[in-house]
Amino acid sequence: MACICLRFTGRPRLDPDDSELIIDTHCHLALTRRKVDDSIERFSLEPQGARAFPGYDSYLSDRMLGSILWRFLRWKLGIGGRLKPGEEMDAAIMKMNERHLLDTPSVDRFVMLAFDEYHTADGEAVGPPRPGGGNGSDMYSSNSFVRHVCRQHPEKLLFCASIHPYRPGALEALEEVNEAGAVMIKWLPVHQNIDAGDARVAAFMRRAGELKLPMLIHYGSEMALRRNHRDQMNPAPMLELLGRLKGEGRLPTVIIAHVAAWAVPWSVGPHARRLIDALLHQFADDPVYADISALTNKPGAITHIRRRPELHDKLVYGSDFPIPPGLWGFPWLWPKSGRIKASPSWPEQTYRLIRALGFDDSIFKRGYDILRHRIESPTNR
Repeated sequence: MACICLRFTGRPRLDPDDSELIIDTHCHLALTRRKVDDSIERFSLEPQGARAFPGYDSYLSDRMLGSILWRFLRWKLGIGGRLKPGEEMDAAIMKMNERHLLDTPSVDRFVMLAFDEYHTADGEAVGPPRPGGGNGSDMYSSNSFVRHVCRQHPEKLLFCASIHPYRPGALEALEEVNEAGAVMIKWLPVHQNIDAGDARVAAFMRRAGELKLPMLIHYGSEMALRRNHRDQMNPAPMLELLGRLKGEGRLPTVIIAHVAAWAVPWSVGPHARRLIDALLHQFADDPVYADISALTNKPGAITHIRRRPELHDKLVYGSDFPIPPGLWGFPWLWPKSGRIKASPSWPEQTYRLIRALGFDDSIFKRGYDILRHRIESPTNR
């Protein structure tokens, strides 16, 4: 089995009182066929890893592995074209993670996201889709696996759990990852099938609010994974639920990924506009935010929010690694491209690009403001 130990080469800032700590709140960790490792400490919710694909702690579906995006990423990341999914390719991916994540002079911590499987409304997990299509999980990374990797370098990596609210025992699992020091919970409704109108979603979020465990939820378009439930791209039902939880006094801290922007590069899109309106009005004084991850590849969206300084107090920095940064949409920055690309680290390049676009310091520091109480908990010291 391939070793997944990572060597730390970056510059950590370990002082918990350092208000300048910069956190990338949105980084993915996934392997092609990572088998369950019984030697690592495991959560009780996943003794054999994936429920629908037992024996694996992380996988990518054949549909994902055959996609144009994956082939592009392999080429960009320098992962050999002759490598087949499995141990050898996964070792190459982990070396790539080391190269990009652990040598970043400007970013102090990275939040690494676990990713639960697709679940039906009946609570049944569904693994990789069968050939020919259908709903299923294009990506899975167990909480046990991601926590294990983060524990190798707690000075640089932070564990974000993922628990589908439809899975049996979801609330008990939430308690378990909370006790283990998770800093957030990650959901991607359009792929995983998470309906904000479902009572199980409301119950989960109420408890997250009581535990003061933030949630990172993706709305808007999705290009890397299949949009299994396109109606769940719209953040409106979630915003309605957040309004109810606010009225109950049990509103968790929530970050909406990518400002719910469209995938097309030239427009911010109607879902983002709806979210922005809610951030500026309904939730102006509440812990509801949006991250700017992947927006360097959506110049229309990032230009829109850059020109809305009244929105910037609601923005959180993230890169969406391993999605590479995109300079192509900002021709006025091309003369500075050498300085931006001087680091081989994509997250470092993303940081420099966002800086060059003129975003202020508060956006880069907000992740620490939001997660500080989680980072300083005894489990994460």
